[in-house]
Amino acid sequence: MCGNLYVIVKENCKIVFRQGVYAAVTFLFLIPYIYGVTNLNSEKAADCLGKLTAFIGIPLFVFILKPEQDSDIRDVILIKKFPYRISILLRIVFAAVLSVFLIYLFVLYMLYQGCEFPVFTYTMHTAEISTMIGGIGLLGSVFFRKTLAGFLLSVSFVFLFYDSFTVMVVRGIHGFVVPVKILSYITILWLCDRN
Repeated sequence: MCGNLYVIVKENCKIVFRQGVYAAVTFLFLIPYIYGVTNLNSEKAADCLGKLTAFIGIPLFVFILKPEQDSDIRDVILIKKFPYRISILLRIVFAAVLSVFLIYLFVLYMLYQGCEFPVFTYTMHTAEISTMIGGIGLLGSVFFRKTLAGFLLSVSFVFLFYDSFTVMVVRGIHGFVVPVKILSYITILWLCDRN
C-alpha cells in the first residue's frame, strides 16, 4: 500500500512539474528584463512582485488538469479505485508549495540585487495572489473542461484586478477574498470528477 501511495504522489507531482514549471521559471527569468529588479525600494518591490511575479500561478495551476481533458483518459481515471479528488488535491498542494518556493527564490534574487522590503510578508502575500489567480483559472478549467478556458479566465481576472495587486502584496488579501478562494478550491474538488 505504501508503495502505491508513493507512486501516486510521485506521478501527480510530475504532472504539475511537467505542465507548468518550465513556463513559470521562464517567466521569472524574463522579469528582470521586463521590469528591472536592481535596488528597488519597498513600494517598487511590491509592484514587481504583485504585478509580475504572482502570475506564475497561471501556468502552475491552470495546466494541472490538462492530462484529463481528453475524454478517453478521463473515463479511465474515473473508474480507478483511488479517488480522483485526492489526486487533484495533491496537485493543488504541490502547485502551491512550488509557487511559494519559486517566489521565494525570486525574492532572494531581488535581495541579491539590492532591493529592500519585508521579505516574509511580501513573499507570503505574493504567494496568496499567485494561488488566487491560479485557483480562478483552475476553476474555469474544471468547469469548462478546457485548459484554454481556465487560462483565459485567469488572464481576464488579472486584467480586471491588475492595479490592486501591489496593494495586496503590501497589505495581504483580506475580507471576502479568502472565503471566495477557499470556496473556489472546494468547488474545484467537487466538480473535478463530475461527468
